[in-house]
Amino acid sequence: MNIILRPLNFEDETEIENLRTWRNQDFVREVMTNKHIISKDEHADYMNMRKNDESYKIFLLEINNNVIAVVNIWLKEKGIYEYGYYLINKNDTGKGLGKVMEYYSIEKIFELGAEIIEAMVLDFNDKVIKLHERSGYKIYKLVDREVIMRLDRDTWEVKKYDYYKEAETAAKNYLKNV
Repeated sequence: MNIILRPLNFEDETEIENLRTWRNQDFVREVMTNKHIISKDEHADYMNMRKNDESYKIFLLEINNNVIAVVNIWLKEKGIYEYGYYLINKNDTGKGLGKVMEYYSIEKIFELGAEIIEAMVLDFNDKVIKLHERSGYKIYKLVDREVIMRLDRDTWEVKKYDYYKEAETAAKNYLKNV
């Protein structure tokens, strides 16, 4: 089994358009802050803005060379990174892949130099709040309907081995049914 988190290829027009298509799916938009359909022009402007932005990274999570998720990571302030991710196939929801996205995202963010990772979750998204808590996040603050959670490097170091085993099991189970 091969799991990788690789950078989006900004030179690949198909990959760029796939990103817009994936993001515009109803099941993705309903858990996002920005819920409108993203036009081709809006997406092109956004991609041009992000292409050379060193503080913002877009990754694709692959299992055995098949993209399963999109992960966005950005530097919020010195030492603090924030991120978000989503599955690209509605049929993959509820299969434990959140653990895979979570593990590989957190590892990448600490590799990028974070001391603290911040995650914003809409208050109705109980599954993701619980997922973050399992990996060591604590609620930092509440802002309107947003739950801001934080994970520090030391807490992750204690949790990551057990979390890796859970993510690996989830990925293996997913592959049995693909």
